[in-house]
Amino acid sequence: MKDDNFFKLNFFEIFNIPQEYNLDKKALENKLNDLQKQYHLDSSNSLEQKFLIEMRSSRVNIAYQTLNSDLKRAIYLMNLWYKIDIEDESTLFYDKKIIQEILDIQSNLYDIKFEFKGSSNFKNNQTSNSQNPNFEDAFEANYRFTQEIDKIKSKIYTLETKISQSLVKNISSNQIISELKSDIIRLKFLEDAINKFK
Repeated sequence: MKDDNFFKLNFFEIFNIPQEYNLDKKALENKLNDLQKQYHLDSSNSLEQKFLIEMRSSRVNIAYQTLNSDLKRAIYLMNLWYKIDIEDESTLFYDKKIIQEILDIQSNLYDIKFEFKGSSNFKNNQTSNSQNPNFEDAFEANYRFTQEIDKIKSKIYTLETKISQSLVKNISSNQIISELKSDIIRLKFLEDAINKFK
């Protein structure tokens, strides 16, 4: 691989795997290990070569993180195949229904989480305290909070399955591409909502 060509490769080409949404993550990890051995700093003595190896190694790690994440891989493929930049803010906020859905979910989670914030037993309670009048309320809030998180996880799984079945190269229908874009944006927001409450 020539120095000037390596940085022109897309992430799938770096790992020498097909440009597909569905991929074997174990095989991807094995290829990562091979590339890390190939681009190890001890493999060169000159400063210029070490710098080049470090740059390649960094790109390999970014490529791996992108391809190993279902969401990041979907976003990357939409950009690679259809030149749709889902990370662009103007793209993210184009669908008011998605925004309203996410705002409702986040608002509901915040309401449940902070409804009983005065109780020290909320979310992390290890032992019951029957003398604490807030215990039952905190337990109920924690239960409702867990149920809401499970609902979001179920939506995430459903979206990942739908994206997995839909995201193929050479989609000719603009409507399908638009729906796929909406699903990926919804998935991104749902994952962000879950991560805020971990």
